[in-house]
Amino acid sequence: MDDGHATIGFVGLGSMGGAMAGTLVRAGYRVVGFDPNAEALAAATDSGVKPATDARDVVAQCSMVLVSLRSSAIFVEVAEGELLPVVSEGSIVADLGTTEAAEDRRLAAAFAKRGARLLDVPVSGGPGGSATGTLHMFAGGDADAFEAARPVLETLGAEGRVVYCGPSGSGQVVKAVNQLAMGLGLAAYVEAMAFGVQS
Repeated sequence: MDDGHATIGFVGLGSMGGAMAGTLVRAGYRVVGFDPNAEALAAATDSGVKPATDARDVVAQCSMVLVSLRSSAIFVEVAEGELLPVVSEGSIVADLGTTEAAEDRRLAAAFAKRGARLLDVPVSGGPGGSATGTLHMFAGGDADAFEAARPVLETLGAEGRVVYCGPSGSGQVVKAVNQLAMGLGLAAYVEAMAFGVQS
């Protein structure tokens, strides 16, 4: 079906990634995805995602690829071993996970050498926000690449919640600041409650 939307690649279809991929499908995008977990891939396929044979296959089919993996180390491994070797010139890869800012900066430089662009776009909002397109998204990287990816990102994040933060690594830094502020606020609340109980 020609719905005027591009084909989007998605690597990592767990609780967060699978929900985001489903949100894109419901918005009219054709999504090609892969996850090494057969159950996660099957669930995403049931929601309308076209299964790929591996991460390289996703990159080969799509000029925009979103990646949602559970740790910095796993993202680095997949980026270096599966994405970089086959990425095409002009492609955009968006890291939606929480990755060390220094690693995203290093990988962004490596992608740039191949004529591709890596955005760091960590998200906040959990599986619920992923499924309803109401995530907070903090983007770092090339400004033109962000503008090109903005329509896709704004399908996943509510209006006003997709924010460009600056050069590579900036999205990760702002996400960390957000989490730190939330944690400190919670700690202060707990301390206040403890003071009240003790009094």
